[in-house]
Amino acid sequence: MKPELRPQSRAFTLIEVLVLVVVTLLLAGVLIPRLHPRRVSAPRISCANNLKQVALAFRIWATDHQERFPWAVPVAEGGTLVRPEDAGREFGDVVDVFRCLSNELTVPKILVCPTDRQKLRAGSFDGLGGARFGGPPGSSLTANLTYLAGWDASEERPATLLSGDPDFTSRLPAGEGRTATNASVKSFSIGAPRSAGIRETGVAWSGRLHPEGGNLGLSDGSVHQLGNGLLQQVLAQAADRGTSRIARVVVPRGDGE
Repeated sequence: MKPELRPQSRAFTLIEVLVLVVVTLLLAGVLIPRLHPRRVSAPRISCANNLKQVALAFRIWATDHQERFPWAVPVAEGGTLVRPEDAGREFGDVVDVFRCLSNELTVPKILVCPTDRQKLRAGSFDGLGGARFGGPPGSSLTANLTYLAGWDASEERPATLLSGDPDFTSRLPAGEGRTATNASVKSFSIGAPRSAGIRETGVAWSGRLHPEGGNLGLSDGSVHQLGNGLLQQVLAQAADRGTSRIARVVVPRGDGE
């Protein structure tokens, strides 16, 4: 009778253990970065939700003011335009523009992007529920404001830019018109056609707020999460529907500027 052969179990050798560890580390190096953008995008989604509330507030406010946004409405009627004859040439104070939305927004905390480390969230518009938006009475500090305002926004032109992240690259040139010293006017226009029906402006996100892109809200109330390619197309469409194929945005300055 032949003896029964039984398989012999053996432990891993040191080399096999080292190979297994190396393979595991390589797989982790490949998979973990793919999961990372999902974690990073959470603040960006929160920012987009902020802008949806801002867009809704602007539209509700405009409904009560003959379809006009605050910078196109005289101060006497509740807007920020000091002299009606300066409409289109004088924007006014960007902090006052967002103060006009106090009834529609209720709290100003959403006017700061969750990733903006240069700004502080204000607790109230009147100072009774925490830090006052814009600083003490009589001041217009931008310490509580991240988002830009689209000067040439119009409810009659839904694709025009209403609000959004302000961190464009320096390639966005200065725009025509005046605003208060707590902000600057930037402009964008249509560049050369890249393909049929698609044009670009050449501007890009700086990456200061969202490494993977940024958010813009349009006059129709929609908010879009955009990479650089789509950003250029959206800005070009906004300019195409603006006056003289140019559109302007008013960007709040950093605190202390």
